[in-house]
Amino acid sequence: MSDVSFQPAPIMNSISQTGGARIGKSFMAWNYSIPFATLNANQNELTVQVNAFFSNGTYTVLKNKVLEIVDYDGLFSKGILINHSDSRLPSTIIFWTSKRADLKNRLRELGFSVK
Repeated sequence: MSDVSFQPAPIMNSISQTGGARIGKSFMAWNYSIPFATLNANQNELTVQVNAFFSNGTYTVLKNKVLEIVDYDGLFSKGILINHSDSRLPSTIIFWTSKRADLKNRLRELGFSVK
C-alpha cells in the first residue's frame, strides 16, 4: 500500500485575463486593443477594466444582471459579448481574447450563463 493521497484540485474562485475591449455601440464605441483591457470575475460579478493613455474606465456587472455571455467575432479579433440588463452601463461590452475557449470555461465554472 502507498501512503500517497490525492487531493481534489482547488476550485477557482476568481479569474483575471488581459485582453482588449469594445465599449459602446457603432460609431460611438471605444475599441481597446490587447493588452489595454482586463477582465476580472468572481462568483458575484464580472468587471472589464480599460486603461489606455487616452481613456480609462471600469465596467462592473453583477452576476444577476449578466443575461448570457456569447461568442463575438470582429474583423480581426475573437472575443465574448457580455449581454446584461444593467441600464447604468453601455449596452455593448465586448472583451477581446486570444484564449476564448478557456475564458468561457472558467466563467462557466463561476456560474455565469455562457453559450
